[in-house]
Amino acid sequence: MFETRNGPGQNGGSARDLAQQATVATVTTRRFAPAIRFWLGWFVALNVLWLAFISAFDVAETVLGLVASALAATGATLVWQQRFVGFRPRARWLLASWRLPGAIVMDTLVVFGVLWRRMTRGERIQGRFRTEPFRVGRDHQRRDARRAVHTIGTSIPPNAYVVGIDDEEHMVLLHELTPGRRQR
Repeated sequence: MFETRNGPGQNGGSARDLAQQATVATVTTRRFAPAIRFWLGWFVALNVLWLAFISAFDVAETVLGLVASALAATGATLVWQQRFVGFRPRARWLLASWRLPGAIVMDTLVVFGVLWRRMTRGERIQGRFRTEPFRVGRDHQRRDARRAVHTIGTSIPPNAYVVGIDDEEHMVLLHELTPGRRQR
């Protein structure tokens, strides 16, 4: 009675059309795979960080963390895709972060000691600025990552923070609340 033809754009399609669709799907998958991996990496890292911050497993807090992590990962992925900011840290830079908890504890004790002496004895707090040599490198993306990792790692412990980095002079300017406590 009725004859059905399976041509291009109709149900079934020819083998050539199916191969073309498979190729388009493969190209699309390859095109978005880095962005998906990037998004997933940020999502997992931010969600783990969120769970560490709340220190509890509450359903409402966990759902809120999932939503916040998804939004932040989406924002990070959109910025990353525009190639405005390059960030390629080396693993050995990040591995040095094992020292941070000890530095945070020690610097916190130093700062509390300074505040205690100020409150009880009226001692003047004498911070200072100092410079350290700091080479950032030539690769733009590595340079930005090195600057960020160094600034964060130096500024998290409360006794010192990075004021600025001079790429031409290969120096970093630090401010210390208690001078001489922190030499690299």
